[in-house]
Amino acid sequence: MNRVFATIAFLLSLVPAFSQSDSSRIEISVRPNEQKPLVVPMDSLGFAVLDSRSDNLLDPANILKVVGYDTDMKEQWRQSISYNKRLSLTQYEYHESNLYLIYNNQSREEVEFYIIQSTSGEVAKYIFSYLDNLVIDDFSVINKKVYILGTLKRLPVLLEFDLSTKKVAPFSMAISAKNVKVLEVLRNGNTQITATISMEVNKEKQILAKTFDVNTKQSTEFVVKPAKEYGLLTGKLTALNAMDKLVVGTYGYRNRATSQGMYVAAYVGNREVIKKYHRFTDMSNFFDFLSDKEQTRLNEKAKKKSAKGKDLKLKYRLLVHEVLVYDDQYVMVGEAYYPTYRTESYRRRGARGYFYDTRTVFDGYKFTHAVVAAIDKRGDLTWNHSFKINDTKSFQLKERVRMLVDQDVLTLIYNIEGEIYQLQIKNGELIEKSSSVKLGKKYDNDQVRNSDLGQTEYWYDNHFLTWGYQRIKNNRGEGNMNKRNVFYINRLSY
Repeated sequence: MNRVFATIAFLLSLVPAFSQSDSSRIEISVRPNEQKPLVVPMDSLGFAVLDSRSDNLLDPANILKVVGYDTDMKEQWRQSISYNKRLSLTQYEYHESNLYLIYNNQSREEVEFYIIQSTSGEVAKYIFSYLDNLVIDDFSVINKKVYILGTLKRLPVLLEFDLSTKKVAPFSMAISAKNVKVLEVLRNGNTQITATISMEVNKEKQILAKTFDVNTKQSTEFVVKPAKEYGLLTGKLTALNAMDKLVVGTYGYRNRATSQGMYVAAYVGNREVIKKYHRFTDMSNFFDFLSDKEQTRLNEKAKKKSAKGKDLKLKYRLLVHEVLVYDDQYVMVGEAYYPTYRTESYRRRGARGYFYDTRTVFDGYKFTHAVVAAIDKRGDLTWNHSFKINDTKSFQLKERVRMLVDQDVLTLIYNIEGEIYQLQIKNGELIEKSSSVKLGKKYDNDQVRNSDLGQTEYWYDNHFLTWGYQRIKNNRGEGNMNKRNVFYINRLSY
């Protein structure tokens, strides 16, 4: 699931750069095209690695291997979970000293929960039956109760799974809308759950936020509606307290799937108090990731459109993060991407024999750049910056840029093909442009020949975990191998 970090006030005196002498590395042997393990940071209690690969390719078993490590990157425990072979791992998350795993299959009634104690590895299993066709999109946990948000026959559903009583209770999510898309379920303290969904009402793309009191099941809701000519494409909700909520996302012209800008909407209870729209073309630094020549061309094109009372139509889609509170402002990060496709040939049989045909297939999401913007409490834009993320490609839409705050410095960190990049901002100004540091090696003569995008997550205090796949060559044969394919996990200290 997507993770959002609140403002981190470090109590230690820290040097604002990564320290390789303080980093460690774990390597797990993998084949180039097989499913990679998953890594789950568990705060200062360590981290877990989830590995569903089978040791026998001819007879794959429905076994999940879970290994727990401490903060020194040392193995502490190991568990093997035998799950229902008709189910698959849908969601996983660390929460209050436990690792939660959810298995289900939308064509089956069963839902399995596994709760793993992070320090001992002790496993508890819970089995529930519910209606089939349940697609689980997100979940949260409050006091031994798991709240699942998903869709059932294309309609949103919010369910409470009580692990103590083994009962399932639905919440009322009845709506009349089309093109419903579940966004997330957000915990607000120990008594409230807010479900957000995207929907279309009378051809208008809206965002619905519905908050439930988990004890009484009573609810309040508000709908974020667009301006007449727009449609809301994304929406990330932040609960500032029990009453005040902030929704930040992107909008575009009606009947278009690409973004023209970002919006911010603030609510007290279910009453809207602020709604502001900010066009990308009005942001002073939105095109900074481009070359000077490209920036000049786009700015001139935007001015000509503006003179005619029109807006330059853009083709960006943004993966929007939840806002971070910083310097009495709200900071949003969005990662720009677009879907790519390729044409492939295949042979098929017809009435007169075999012939060749072509088809268009999805070929991953291409990430181009990221934008970071700050909004004040009136909803006005105060500063913005953009930075290139090297035209990377991925088949999954996952947040790759991480933010943290050390005193009054905002740092953005991301992993691209085995290198860690950082960008530092103070008082809205760049104080350090994108710099990189290579990950530590296991052996001195290792040469990385290929690396995937990688993923970086905040861990605890001033530490990060970063992981991914690498193909490595070692001419000295260190580790008794000249070549190896590995899933790496590195610790980085800031």
